[in-house]
Amino acid sequence: MDLEEQEAFWGPLFEASSKSDERPVFKIQKDWSIVDSVSMGELARVLHDSEESAPGSDMITLKDLKSVSPAMLAAAYNLWLLARFTPERFVKDDTILFSKGET
Repeated sequence: MDLEEQEAFWGPLFEASSKSDERPVFKIQKDWSIVDSVSMGELARVLHDSEESAPGSDMITLKDLKSVSPAMLAAAYNLWLLARFTPERFVKDDTILFSKGET
């Protein structure tokens, strides 16, 4: 399609006045706390309240996490939040379902 054909098609569309949009605008309460920084206290509480389980595909256990200072973990988590990046190693996961017997 040459330039004249394009102008003939698109020109009237772009030159016409915009129609008023009467659709309702919904006001949604935003909860920005989901992107709050991770505090050392919050992290320490979560680690303390967690129970040991099998490691994931990253082979990191709760014991491993507890061996790192909450300040270092919080710094890493907050850096990932700020950078909008999570290392690939911590993104992948495998879930294996198994029977716990008859109920």
